[in-house]
Amino acid sequence: MTPGLLSTIEHSLALGSGLVMFSEETQRLLCIKMNRKAAQAAGIEALAMRAIDTGDHDSLDKIAAMAGELAEELHNLASIAGQIAASKQHA
Repeated sequence: MTPGLLSTIEHSLALGSGLVMFSEETQRLLCIKMNRKAAQAAGIEALAMRAIDTGDHDSLDKIAAMAGELAEELHNLASIAGQIAASKQHA
C-alpha cells in the first residue's frame, strides 16, 4: 500500500465528506489506522510517564493536547466502524 493510497482512503473516510466506502479494503485500512492510533496512545503514555518522572510539568500541557487530539481521531474512527457494521446488517 502506498502512502498516496492511504491518504486517499483516509480522505474518503472523513466524516462529513458524505462518502464512506464499505469494502474489505476500507475495513483493512481502518484496522491499520486504529493500530497506528494505539501506537500513538502508547507513545503519549510514555511521554507522560517521562514528564512525571522528571518533573517536567510544562510538557504535560502538550501531552494533554496530544491526548485530546488522539481521542477525537479515535472517536471519528469508531463512528466510521459503526457505519460499516450497520451497512453490513442492512445489506
